[in-house]
Amino acid sequence: ASLENGIVQRFKPQVDLFFSENYYSLTPLIETFEQIGNPNKGNAADLISFFFSLANNATLQKHKLQFDFTAILQKDTNFKILYFVFYAGIQYHIAKMCKKLGVEMPQNVFFSGNGSKIINLLDNSANWNLLNPVTVQIYRKIYGKEAPKELTLHKSNEPKAATCKGGISKLKKNQALDEDIPVLAHLGNEADEVVAAKRLSFDSDFADKMSKISYEDVVASIETYRSSTIVEVQNFLKFVFAELDNEYLTEFGIPIGKIRAYYKVLQENLDGHFQAGLDRQIAMSDPAARVSESLFFYPLVGALHALGMKIANGQI
Repeated sequence: ASLENGIVQRFKPQVDLFFSENYYSLTPLIETFEQIGNPNKGNAADLISFFFSLANNATLQKHKLQFDFTAILQKDTNFKILYFVFYAGIQYHIAKMCKKLGVEMPQNVFFSGNGSKIINLLDNSANWNLLNPVTVQIYRKIYGKEAPKELTLHKSNEPKAATCKGGISKLKKNQALDEDIPVLAHLGNEADEVVAAKRLSFDSDFADKMSKISYEDVVASIETYRSSTIVEVQNFLKFVFAELDNEYLTEFGIPIGKIRAYYKVLQENLDGHFQAGLDRQIAMSDPAARVSESLFFYPLVGALHALGMKIANGQI
């Protein structure tokens, strides 16, 4: 919720320099930049989104200027461990949930939404030649069997548009609206628990079989949920750093000599990261509302943030 972010600290000076060199051409953009980058009001998510938006900015194109933040990040190997753990965490979580719900191992993985652009920082090849085998290995290890050889990753040049088109397609086919679809959340704890999230309509036998817990319930049994979630995050970190082939890390340009240091930082203060994530979620919602997202990412997000800060400050 602030500008205290490793990527902001490392790359904001480059943006500052670019704007100072092109001050008279980009004055309106500079005003926006100063508002978003105000230390007292700005937040890292908005500022980084602004950095990415400069690549297709009409004002820059008018003056024949270019600032490609994606290209800058792709060349910097220091932060690639963040993108890798981010990607692996999402695939690990999805694989766990699919297996728990009895879903067959997927043969296709689709990415949509602007958030998916971050994986291009790891692998920007046309067919994701590096990410594909990593993804296959994750599913194989979680499912305990061979993944289909034809497992394929799919991306769109406009991932946000892909999300919108999916919704439009569903409506055209007169399929059920979202409120009629049971929404489930895999808590990402050692108990491998799946819960039914609160929605407007809940007439599903499948959803009714799931337990229903609120954020108040989590707080009431905080020690159980916190310890169980942290164990699962530790299992995931061990999975990434000890069970996946290390060759993948070097192929992505991750400094192999820093792996031990990365692993150590990511395991620190997971209790505090979990509590901070839970507190933030409760502050944004009704404490009596059903849990509708995984607890797994509370400590993981905090750990990635801490690692990013140490990398930016030259401590690793």
